[in-house]
Amino acid sequence: MRLNIVSSKALKLLQNITSLGKINKLLLPLNEEFKRDEPYEYFAIKDYYPHVYEETISLLIELSIMLRRESEQLEKYGKSINNKVKYSNIAKYIPNTKDISFSDALSKIIHSDRIDLQMKDKSGNIGYGYEIDRNCEFTGFAMINGKEKDGTEYQALVDVKKLCINAFMIGADNYYMM
Repeated sequence: MRLNIVSSKALKLLQNITSLGKINKLLLPLNEEFKRDEPYEYFAIKDYYPHVYEETISLLIELSIMLRRESEQLEKYGKSINNKVKYSNIAKYIPNTKDISFSDALSKIIHSDRIDLQMKDKSGNIGYGYEIDRNCEFTGFAMINGKEKDGTEYQALVDVKKLCINAFMIGADNYYMM
């Protein structure tokens, strides 16, 4: 049952990441088409961008917590979650690009001080968080900032799509083991 929830959260996270650009292409042009004569009469689309953005970050954290619990269960049996997934490295430290294992990335996401989703606007410019305009889409990466146990600060780029694929693999593997 718990793994079904993991798969549904991973699916919702993938949907959020891959659909924002398509939604924007459908809805944002409506603001230009709906022009009125009076300056105070206009069609303003409800700002869905902050909602989708915050929900996506919440799903990323929730999924990481659930996968971390699964990892802890596997460790009780002497197994590593890194051996059960397709992508054993899903993140890289910035700026030195050293790989971060799947299990370590889960911990870093959970304990991070800040998470910003990477966005690309229609001109191809990359930005993080709200510093880019609404006419954008998620790239599938998240920038996490935090502190190591020794107090040194780190910044890492997490491939959220790979994290979700790994979540599906863990769920499928455990489903067939029952």
